[in-house]
Amino acid sequence: MRVLWNHRCGLGFGLPLPDVWKGHTWSGQGVPQDEWTARLFADTDLTVQRLPVSAALRGNQNLEASAARALDLMSPARVCALLHADDPVFLASSWGEMCRMIFILERYAPEHGACFHIGEDKTVLFRIGGFGPIPPVFLRPSFSSLPMQVSALLLTDG
Repeated sequence: MRVLWNHRCGLGFGLPLPDVWKGHTWSGQGVPQDEWTARLFADTDLTVQRLPVSAALRGNQNLEASAARALDLMSPARVCALLHADDPVFLASSWGEMCRMIFILERYAPEHGACFHIGEDKTVLFRIGGFGPIPPVFLRPSFSSLPMQVSALLLTDG
């Protein structure tokens, strides 16, 4: 999934969580805001007191998603997809980032002859952790049909 890697997608790992965010329960919802993510990403010393506190993240899902995205980008390693036979598992730290990944794949697939068979009998959706309702993620079984609504943060096409 080089196209996802080239767009800097994926879950980061190997980076210690800043002290101010330890104990925070991440909802996985919200949409990363480029400006907020860039500000957090620019603060490469994650121990400084300029980081938003857990209560601020809890009160604003987009701020939380931006913080998660900044952590992904700062991490020494990222995983954007796991592949098992012909079944990809796409990984994202927020609902908004998952939607961005699907949009990237939607543009990539027809240009490169790729096809993702998405449907009730072929798609398994997962959400790990978090809380609250999950906003819908819109997927298209084929690129010429109308979108179908699927609620999830982590998606496998199986």
